[in-house]
Amino acid sequence: MSFSRPLDTINHLLAARERGDVSAALSCYESNATVVFEPGKFGSGEDAIRSFTEATITLPITFGDREIVEAGDIALHLSQWTLRPASGSEISGRTTDILRRQPDGKWLLIMDNPWGSSLLDRPAT
Repeated sequence: MSFSRPLDTINHLLAARERGDVSAALSCYESNATVVFEPGKFGSGEDAIRSFTEATITLPITFGDREIVEAGDIALHLSQWTLRPASGSEISGRTTDILRRQPDGKWLLIMDNPWGSSLLDRPAT
């Protein structure tokens, strides 16, 4: 896949998740990208991205409509998601991800925030 549009990158990431293909999912990120594990807990770099991907790739998540807002070489991806674990308690949220166009024209994630604006709901530290 060429990743010539931000949506190409997102679609590739979602397809990799469905297949359980960690390597393909990792190819959607800049090597120093930041991932939000949960509100208040995030990490950057290849080890954090791999850990995040391995921890979430098998979760039964479905994604709703997606919106991409581009501004030059930066794009914001917004999407609703629903997690339906076997235990029964459904969880939903909104992801807010940031992508950057690389010098070769490829779009890669620089921030993956599945918690969206709910980060603001956590108590101040």
